[in-house]
Amino acid sequence: MRKIILPLFCLFCLSATVPYPTRIKDLPSKTALEILQKAYPNEIKEIVYDYKWKDWAMIAETYSGDSVRLFWKEGKLLTEEQIPESHKYRSQFYGYPKKMKDPADMDDRYIAELKTHTSKEARKNGAVSSPVFFDTLYDARSQESIEKRLTRVSFLGRRMTVHEKIAEPLARVEKSIYRKRIWNADVRVFLHDLASCDCYHWREIRDSNSRSFHSYAVAVDVLPEGWGNKIVYWNWERNRNPDWMLVPISKRWCPPQAVIDSFEAEGFIWGGKWAIWDNMHFEYRPELFLFTEAVR
Repeated sequence: MRKIILPLFCLFCLSATVPYPTRIKDLPSKTALEILQKAYPNEIKEIVYDYKWKDWAMIAETYSGDSVRLFWKEGKLLTEEQIPESHKYRSQFYGYPKKMKDPADMDDRYIAELKTHTSKEARKNGAVSSPVFFDTLYDARSQESIEKRLTRVSFLGRRMTVHEKIAEPLARVEKSIYRKRIWNADVRVFLHDLASCDCYHWREIRDSNSRSFHSYAVAVDVLPEGWGNKIVYWNWERNRNPDWMLVPISKRWCPPQAVIDSFEAEGFIWGGKWAIWDNMHFEYRPELFLFTEAVR
């Protein structure tokens, strides 16, 4: 059984990283930037060598046609101005786990570290993530600017507001789920019990200073009626149970595996695989699949 390590930087992504032979943050800068370009080919125009910094940089294009030069610094994408203070920022990229972390595999040390790193103080006072890359991708430097890029879509019979760039991937997710309901009873129950689908909400991650991916309108929360009489989200559970991480998987609501597979096939990660689990949450992060594969 692989042991999962929980560094402080994972508080941005609400995840834990797996100790692959090469850590993602240690990838050569050109390799990391090429992975990002593969994930976002329309937004990252080129990768160039910067003679001033003696390192590789990406050139990302804004919606207005301007160029933003970003450097890979230990899992962080930073501007030239941010590099001297890179210690203030945490990594935005991590290994996406293959499966959920079973509480039965957690030892006392792991539990203690998880409690420390998820304390309100640690989450509020920890390093922040640089928003420049995702602000550039989604024109999200302000609430006003991103709301020009939003569109209304129908998803699984519900209307929601999403970023225009994920409308097509979400349509493919929906098509896949509807196709599976023909032969998969669990998918039919999931669709019958589905109470809501929500995406855009301009806000920070709870108890932190980092912006939520709901602010980019690329994260989708799906909730069943009555939460399926189970537990859905670690932070809601923590309010009444300090040992929230020990809630058995059987007592957590989870979408059917077939639904998770449909989302993942289109570049959406599932929050139920995070050590700090959010089982209603899907998030468009195609680069994480590529990074994870690159360091296995």
